[in-house]
Amino acid sequence: VLKRRGYVTGFGATGCNGIVGTRYCDRWMAEFDHVAPSLELDANCRSQNEWAESFTSGKGCIGSRRPHDHLLSYMEGLFQAYTDAPTFAYAHLETAHEFPQGLQLLDARLADHLRALQALPSGARPMVILAGDHGPPRDCDQRTPLVQFLVPPEIAAGPMEEGFENLRSNQYRLASWFDVYATVVHLATGAPRFQSVSAPPRWDARGHATRSLLEALPVNRTCEQAGIPEWQCGCSQGWVEWCPASETTLQGFVNGALKKVNEMMQETLESLHEPRSRCPELALVEFEACEAQVSGFRGINDGAESGEGIIRVRFTTAKKMRYEMYAYLVFDTLNGGLSMRPRELFNFNPLSLYRPHEACTPVGVDPAYCPCGVVED
Repeated sequence: VLKRRGYVTGFGATGCNGIVGTRYCDRWMAEFDHVAPSLELDANCRSQNEWAESFTSGKGCIGSRRPHDHLLSYMEGLFQAYTDAPTFAYAHLETAHEFPQGLQLLDARLADHLRALQALPSGARPMVILAGDHGPPRDCDQRTPLVQFLVPPEIAAGPMEEGFENLRSNQYRLASWFDVYATVVHLATGAPRFQSVSAPPRWDARGHATRSLLEALPVNRTCEQAGIPEWQCGCSQGWVEWCPASETTLQGFVNGALKKVNEMMQETLESLHEPRSRCPELALVEFEACEAQVSGFRGINDGAESGEGIIRVRFTTAKKMRYEMYAYLVFDTLNGGLSMRPRELFNFNPLSLYRPHEACTPVGVDPAYCPCGVVED
C-alpha cells in the first residue's frame, strides 16, 4: 500500500527469532527498499538478548555499541537521506523482550533517536508510533501494552487536523492493532479504507469492525468490536484455579493439540528437506495447572442444561519445555452427568525459554517447538 503511494520503505530488527526476526522473514525483506544489516552474530541469537549479554563478554556484540544503537542509527540515516520523499520504516527492538530490565539500556538512546528525528527539516519529520507487542507475561499489562502516537505539530495542524483531534479523543476508547494498521493506511491514502483493512470473521470476536483511529470511535465500543476476544480483554477475565474437565479429558485435549503441532512440524521439515529427527516430537509429561473463566461455566452451578466456556491449561513436555493452551469448551449436564467437548483449541504458546534449542533448530523452523537442544538440570 505504502510503496504504491510513493513511499520509501525500510525495515530493521535486533532479533533473529520471532515473527519479525531476521532469521525467518527473508521473503518479507525483499518487499522493503532498505533493510538494516542483520546482527545475527551466532546461531544462538545472542545479539537479541541484550540485557543478559550485558553481564557477559565475548558472546554477543563485543564493541562499544549495542545492537539497538546500531539499528536506531541506521533508521536515523534513512530519514536523513530521504527528507524530500515520504518515508516509512519499521524498527523492531528485542532489547527488553525477555527481561523488562533491558529498558534501562534503551531509554537514553531512544530519547536521542526521537530528538534526531525531531531535528529533521519541517515537513520531513515523521510521525512515530512507539509501541510494544505485549507487556510482562502473566501480568495485567501483558494485554494492554504501550502504544503512543508522537505527531509533529505541522502534521497535526495539516489537512487531517480533525482526524488528529479524533486520535486524541480515542486514547480513552478500546482499540487494537487492527485499528493501528487501519490508521497507517488512512494516513498513507488520505481516507479510511474500511474494506481493504477489514479482518476475516472470527468465532471469538463477533461484530469486529476495524476502524481508523483518525475516525471517532464509539464511547461504548466493546472488546469484540475492537477485535479483542473477551477471554483476552484487559484484566476483567475472572480466571480461577478450578477445572471443569477431568484429567482424562484434559489429556485428550492436549494430546490432540500436540499431535497437530507434531504433524505441522513434520510437514515443515519435509518442505525443508530436513529429517524428522532434527526436531523431536512433543509429548505430554505432566500438567501444571488448569484454570477456568468463571463467567462461562457459571451455568453448571445454576442448573443449566448446556453452555460454553474457556479454560487454559499449562503443561510440560520433554526437554522441560512448558506450554500454555486455551480450550473453548461446550458442556451439557443432560442424563445426570457433565460432558465436555472442545469447540476450539487455540493459543498454543511456549512459557519457558527456548534458547537452548536455537542453535540446533533448522533455519525456517520455530525453536519454541523444536526441543533439540541439551537442557541442564
